[in-house]
Amino acid sequence: MHESVKPADGKGTRNYFEYYYTSTIKVREHDAILRNANRDILKLTESLKAALREPVIVDEDDW
Repeated sequence: MHESVKPADGKGTRNYFEYYYTSTIKVREHDAILRNANRDILKLTESLKAALREPVIVDEDDW
């Protein structure tokens, strides 16, 4: 995922440059799929980070 140069309002657009460069058909449909996949992966990454921040509780009975 690449972020374009930010205009004066400070909001850059995100795109998949390599995909757009080589694709010839259905770019808009695939763009929606790629953006949704990116959003899902970011949510997963954040949930994993939150889980890893939790303290580790060692239970002596697990040995």
